[in-house]
Amino acid sequence: MLDRLTRVTPLGVRFYDAVTQSVVAYGLEVSAYSLSNPERRIESVVTPSGVFVFRGLSGLATEEFGAGDAAYWNAVTSRPMIVEVADSESRFLPFLFDTTAPFKGLTQLLCWSPPSPPDSTVGVPLFSAPARPVPGGNAVIRAHLWDAQADIPASWALVEAHSNGRVLGRGIADERGQLVLIFTVPELEDKLPTSPLSMGESLKEQTWTIELRVFYAYWGTPPPVIPDLCKVLNQPPTRVWARRSPNVPLGMVELEYGKELIVKSQARSELLIAP
Repeated sequence: MLDRLTRVTPLGVRFYDAVTQSVVAYGLEVSAYSLSNPERRIESVVTPSGVFVFRGLSGLATEEFGAGDAAYWNAVTSRPMIVEVADSESRFLPFLFDTTAPFKGLTQLLCWSPPSPPDSTVGVPLFSAPARPVPGGNAVIRAHLWDAQADIPASWALVEAHSNGRVLGRGIADERGQLVLIFTVPELEDKLPTSPLSMGESLKEQTWTIELRVFYAYWGTPPPVIPDLCKVLNQPPTRVWARRSPNVPLGMVELEYGKELIVKSQARSELLIAP
C-alpha cells in the first residue's frame, strides 16, 4: 500500500466588488499574519476560481498536514489571524480584517453580513476608491466628508444612499475623507413615456430623491492608513449638516440621470458631519 499524504489549506478568501457584485481576482495584494507573530507576513496565491489562499502561516505547520475530514475539523484549534488587502490598480480602498485559521470553507467577515451576497457566493466586499473609473450604467455621488467637531477630514466614514425605503449602495470615504458612492441607476419612474409618440419626460429629465445616511466615529490623529473593515462597517450614525450656525440638517438630495452628484454643505467645499 502506498503512503497517503493529505494537505489542508488553512485559509482562503474570495473578494467581490460591492458595486458590480462580481468576484475580483486580479490586481489585489493580499497578505496574512498571526497576532502572535506579526513580523511573519505570508503573501497569498490566487487560484483559477479567484480564491486567495495561504500556506505556511505562523504556528500552523501541523494543522496543514491534517486529513481535512470531520474528525480533523472537530479537533483542530483555530488561531487568530489578520488579513490585509490593497489594490495595486487603485480601484478599491485598502483594509484589514480579523479572522481565524484553520478556517473551514471560505473566510467570511465575522462582524457583518451583506444584505445581498453576489449569487450566494461567500466573500468579502471591496469598496470603491475615489479615483476608480466608474463602471457604465451606474449612478455616482461624491463628497468630501469633514468632521465638524474635530475640524479634520472624516476618514473612513461609511455612507449609505437610500431611496423609497431601500439601500441603493454603500461607500466608504478614504483617509482624506474623499468619498465616491457608486450604485446601479435606480428604477425609472412611471413618468416616462410609454411609446416614442406619447407625451412624458425624456430619460435625461429623470431624477430621484436620495437620502444620505452617514456612519462615523473619530479615528484619532493621524487616522490609520489601513483601517479595520469591521470597525468601519460598525460605526455609529452621525448627523449630516446642510449648514452650520445655525445648524440645518441635510435633507433629501436630487440625483439627475447621467450626472454625478456632488454633495456639500452651504458655503463649504466639504460635507460637514458631527459625531
